[in-house]
Amino acid sequence: MTIRARYPSTWLALAYIAFGPLVWAACHGLLYAAHWLLCVLLVRDILTAGAIHGVLLIIATVCAIILSLTIRCPDALAQFMLAGVSREAWMFSRSAMRLLAALSLFGVVAAGAAVLALPVCG
Repeated sequence: MTIRARYPSTWLALAYIAFGPLVWAACHGLLYAAHWLLCVLLVRDILTAGAIHGVLLIIATVCAIILSLTIRCPDALAQFMLAGVSREAWMFSRSAMRLLAALSLFGVVAAGAAVLALPVCG
């Protein structure tokens, strides 16, 4: 029986670097799906418009918190996803992930602002 050394996974490293854009894409998918579903299911009046805004803002806020925590504490995720990577690759991946997560945070904040600015089920 041979024991293989643990080599870093390329897919996990790429997922780590692209974590911010993946959360951003998931946030947009959840926002659009929830918006569509709530507009189809709920009767459109003033109270339900406020409820729809509330649900959409909660989704955007949760995504923004996830991205903020990722920017603030990148090593917590990196320990799992970048196991076995060299120090230089670790530092590059960490910097790239933080930059992409910060850009994605701006996208999530813009989507949350659009929820407030646009009509609910127009």
